[in-house]
Amino acid sequence: MSKISFAVTTPPISEPISLADVKNFIRTIPDDDSEDEAIIIPLITAAREFLENATGRSLARQTLTASLQNFDTVRLPRPPFVSMDSVSYKDKDGNTIELDSTHYYLDDAEGILYFPSAPPVSELYPINPISVTYKTGYNELPKPLRQAMLMVIAHWYVNREAVQIGSRINEVAADFALQHIIHQYKVWWF
Repeated sequence: MSKISFAVTTPPISEPISLADVKNFIRTIPDDDSEDEAIIIPLITAAREFLENATGRSLARQTLTASLQNFDTVRLPRPPFVSMDSVSYKDKDGNTIELDSTHYYLDDAEGILYFPSAPPVSELYPINPISVTYKTGYNELPKPLRQAMLMVIAHWYVNREAVQIGSRINEVAADFALQHIIHQYKVWWF
């Protein structure tokens, strides 16, 4: 498999958990729009990004662009996959050429991108010539991941820094439960 890097090209328009759901979970006053909202709203995004990095999955709908060195079979980062936007490459002269779908195939279930017919490597630009743009993210967040987000948000809301329990410092309360949820959804890259 080919070496791959990726970037978020269009971030999520909305978060998978609403402010009202978070306020209900952390037991704030539902109609209170005080400074607590200024604290909670960034925590929702931070918790999503934390869990995306921990699991290797996209929790909210977003567009990613992956860069590949060659046309090897590759597992695209951050499932679940929604749609393929484009596959293009730079030729050795630096011209960008878009491939039509007859030159590649995406196994949506596994997130593996195949190139049954592609230009020879000698025709490619030397540094990350292949660009794959695709949409990813859940339609509806699985309940365990939703619970993990709420746990992280609640902990960060109550504890604005790491918590010491005995001689051990925990970043997130209920760390044991959270790690089990993360392990259940983690995408393994080997």
